[in-house]
Amino acid sequence: MSMTFKLNQRRQESKSPPIITYANNEGDQTAPSGKFRDTVVISMNQLTSNQQKVAIETHGCKLNQADSQALAREFSAAGFQVVGLHEQVDIFVLNSCTVTHVADRKARHSLRSARRKNPDATIVATGCYAERNPTELMEISEIDIVMGNGSKRAIVQRLVDSLELPIVPCATGEDIDVIPLSLNRNRAMVKIQEGCDQVCAYCIVPKVRGREKSVPVATIIEQITAYQDAGFHEVVLTGTQLGSYGFDLEGESIASLIRHVLNRTRISRIRVSSLQPQDITSDLLELWDNPRLCPHFHLPLQSGSDNILSQMRRRYTASQYSQSVDAIRNRVQDVAIT
Repeated sequence: MSMTFKLNQRRQESKSPPIITYANNEGDQTAPSGKFRDTVVISMNQLTSNQQKVAIETHGCKLNQADSQALAREFSAAGFQVVGLHEQVDIFVLNSCTVTHVADRKARHSLRSARRKNPDATIVATGCYAERNPTELMEISEIDIVMGNGSKRAIVQRLVDSLELPIVPCATGEDIDVIPLSLNRNRAMVKIQEGCDQVCAYCIVPKVRGREKSVPVATIIEQITAYQDAGFHEVVLTGTQLGSYGFDLEGESIASLIRHVLNRTRISRIRVSSLQPQDITSDLLELWDNPRLCPHFHLPLQSGSDNILSQMRRRYTASQYSQSVDAIRNRVQDVAIT
């Protein structure tokens, strides 16, 4: 999906600042359709200092939290200083949610608030809102950069290129810390898959997250091992549709992945972020005999009406949901279900 990157140069003499636009992560440098302001070249001494401070605000799901941790690590590796939201910054990034209109409104409020607090900063909008409706965000004068989920991993490089930032040693081949930065040094988010092929009638997620794709087991084990070596005590396995994990990997499933994590890592606590009723099987539940698995299941229920569930194109009935809850309670001691 084509996404837009734009960078505004703010000038006091103009209420309509010029922009630079980049279309998508394939490298096209064409402006999107519509009316836009004049394009200018931005030099480092106009917008940057020797060390840029970056703050990342995250809205929405645990998958977004995992993406933000990875983005923070990339900023740090490129020589930026990642700081808390309370500090004055040179770059502010909002990793947005768009699951409801309330989430969109919250995103717009955060972006405008960031501009008021940091009048000279570069303001970046990314995440699901930016993926779904980049044009709407580009029309907000407080925002400088809009990049959707498909281009999220290119944000740091685009900033370095556009602001003509110097390359730091770790960008020239030296080893860097593989840990995504986190203000919470006890719990880390680990993305195991992304995307959803379910296409429920009411849901925007497949449009903004794309088709299902599993992260290779070796990559997940490497990330968790790095977290445990860095002193983290808990990892949360997160994704858009966890139950589909492994459909594109030979011989793998969500149950087999959890076995790999239990057998090949020493992390103290493992939490599974969200499952669907149809994902609950005896093969999966027996894994909770291991005390390292947190006895907590997040099991969404969209409606108690089979008619409504059918119209929503959900893949379970109210009775099947109840059976899944009973199976969890009967198999896992002292379990919490939310």
